[in-house]
Amino acid sequence: MNPTEYQDTQDRILLAAVALAGLPYDRFLVAAEKVGLVGPITGPALYRGGPPALAAIRELAQRAAEFEAAFWFHRSSLIGAIEAATARANRAQTTPPEVTP
Repeated sequence: MNPTEYQDTQDRILLAAVALAGLPYDRFLVAAEKVGLVGPITGPALYRGGPPALAAIRELAQRAAEFEAAFWFHRSSLIGAIEAATARANRAQTTPPEVTP
């Protein structure tokens, strides 16, 4: 992995942590459990994909909650890196793409 790939990967991990922070995982998991029990009857649109999809979504939510917990545990030591990653992401969005002839 070259330095640019490393930096890009680190930035994406940090920005994902920020994006996932504060989501209501506990309430979502409770709701997902209810959808699994009564969803096919009361809310087929929420149950789209059936049990395999619902199980996969629940596992992703559980893993995201673990990821968020690690983020909050390490947040104080990551603040500088998060600020730098955010600044790089903002610059990338505002920098016009290069035009080649």
